[in-house]
Amino acid sequence: MTRTQSRILRAVVAAIVLVPLAATGVAAGEPGAPYRVKDINSSGSSDPTELTAMGGKLYFSAKGGGKGRELWFSDGTAPGTQRILDIRPGPAGSDPLSLVPIGNKLFFTADDGAVGRELWVTDGTAGGTLRLTDENLGPCCGFPNGLTAVDGALLFFVHANDNSRLELWKSNGTPSGTVRIKRFADGIHVGTGPESPPTAFAHRAYFHLSHCAFNVCEGRGLWVSNGTATGTKHFFSAPGANTAAPIAAASSRLYWNDGSRLLRSNGTAASSKIMTDVQATQLAPVGDNLFFHGQTFDADPADDGLWVSLGTAATTTLLAELDSVTELTPLGGLLLFVSGTHLMVSDGTPGGTHVLSTDSNLGTLSNIAGTLYFLMDGALWATDGSIGGGYKVFDNVQGGPMTEVNGTGYFVSAGNGQMGGNELWRFVP
Repeated sequence: MTRTQSRILRAVVAAIVLVPLAATGVAAGEPGAPYRVKDINSSGSSDPTELTAMGGKLYFSAKGGGKGRELWFSDGTAPGTQRILDIRPGPAGSDPLSLVPIGNKLFFTADDGAVGRELWVTDGTAGGTLRLTDENLGPCCGFPNGLTAVDGALLFFVHANDNSRLELWKSNGTPSGTVRIKRFADGIHVGTGPESPPTAFAHRAYFHLSHCAFNVCEGRGLWVSNGTATGTKHFFSAPGANTAAPIAAASSRLYWNDGSRLLRSNGTAASSKIMTDVQATQLAPVGDNLFFHGQTFDADPADDGLWVSLGTAATTTLLAELDSVTELTPLGGLLLFVSGTHLMVSDGTPGGTHVLSTDSNLGTLSNIAGTLYFLMDGALWATDGSIGGGYKVFDNVQGGPMTEVNGTGYFVSAGNGQMGGNELWRFVP
């Protein structure tokens, strides 16, 4: 696409008015309406966070019942919504974070008030919930971060020796199977870990290390680990590389951004190369296509917008000049996203990139069982990604993104503002 064509498309996008969406929603209490699963905190808000699916149930962090924030699960019914374990008794709570399911085990970090924030695991029962690490032996915690499922195991980072040494660990969900893989060189200090979470690709984890202290580095750029000490090594750096974030896997390729360049690899250092001089953010694989928000640095700000690539410089194309590109969400072979007040869709071609609807209160997008749901102007809406394929599902609801469990959606909402605080809701399409 030429820059003239792209500017014409931008003008067309800016001129499109609201695409009418069918108002076929239901009200609270009617069949098919979303419903509150349980009033977990009757005296306020339980504020569920970290909504995560595993084994046909939803796991999340919430506060209520006179306890602090702890780990809960739900099967979609009020009796089946329960706290798993009061890890830190009292009002403080253990504040579970970074929930990662692997098979029938759920890994997370929590602070029990005795040894600080460490790695925990649960099978969904109180007896099957245990702490896996105490890296710094005592109240000074290891701050596990970057939890990533790779080839059936968990890889994660911790900080040892008063947070001055970065280490890579691996866990199979048992204390004896939770081991350190590599301690990085003295002087490497990256705060809370790599700039972007590790990305699983071809049975390995790829991550970024760049910040070094005292002029000590083991290699800037992209790193790789297969879960062993010898298999954890510097992978690739382009000349002048400082960053390797974000990282995404699309089809048979790995993509990452390095400053103002987009790079790709098929998993070997020899195949790694600079693909195009575009600063890429928010990478979103859809089939063989990689969509991303990108901008070139050739003194022409008109190149800021939605891009697509099939992995070569020749197939890397600016689809539409847009001031902002957020909420990139795959839906079948399409990409739906938000630009300003526009809900937009793209099939990977300039002609197939257009506006679906416009509203100043457009909320987070969620793909539930092949339908896109989103909040708009105080109501829950749905669309199949086609013009005229949108409809209102439910009036008078405020809430966040949905998490899918077996084709149903869970989200956090205060309902219409008259049902108490923020609680867990469920919607069955």
